[in-house]
Amino acid sequence: MSTSTSSSSRSHFSASASASASAPTAASFAPPPPRDAVITGHPSNNVPESVYEKMGSNLHRRPDHPICIIKEAIYEYFDALEAAGKSFKKFDDLPCVVPATSNFDAVLVPKDHVSRSPNDTYYVDDATVLRCHTSAHQLDSLRGGERAFLVTGDVYRRDSIDASHYPCLPPDGRREGVRALRVPKLRRSFL
Repeated sequence: MSTSTSSSSRSHFSASASASASAPTAASFAPPPPRDAVITGHPSNNVPESVYEKMGSNLHRRPDHPICIIKEAIYEYFDALEAAGKSFKKFDDLPCVVPATSNFDAVLVPKDHVSRSPNDTYYVDDATVLRCHTSAHQLDSLRGGERAFLVTGDVYRRDSIDASHYPCLPPDGRREGVRALRVPKLRRSFL
């Protein structure tokens, strides 16, 4: 199964620009961003060492891991749509450190929403966060010309640990698909 990668360049938080023609090996997994780029001396930084240590685990890219198996099954479904002219680009290595504007403003999270609180989000500094959801890549992808794509990746939330919450969420449910339709096509699809 082939996965596409981002070719954009966003400092040391960039995704790899090379595309993989087969399942990645452990050696090909992108390493996490440098520690000093995530755990900084900035007064707003609230990323603990325990969360940084989980970055780069790439469970969704390990061929024998259940999360990867599920991801590949989803990719196979969308690959089958290509015969009908519905091609989706796949991203599974986008950076987990994103601008706060991409994580919140670009997906219309209100300025006073609780998720913006340092109690709920890991801040690298005032303008940069560990993504809380893969939707943080939607606007940049659309602006970059993508019209149909799937995004998979780890997300990070400052949750209290209990039976259903953990601060680093592997992409077991953290994937999404986007397809932008032209207005005439959109009207036809609702008729």
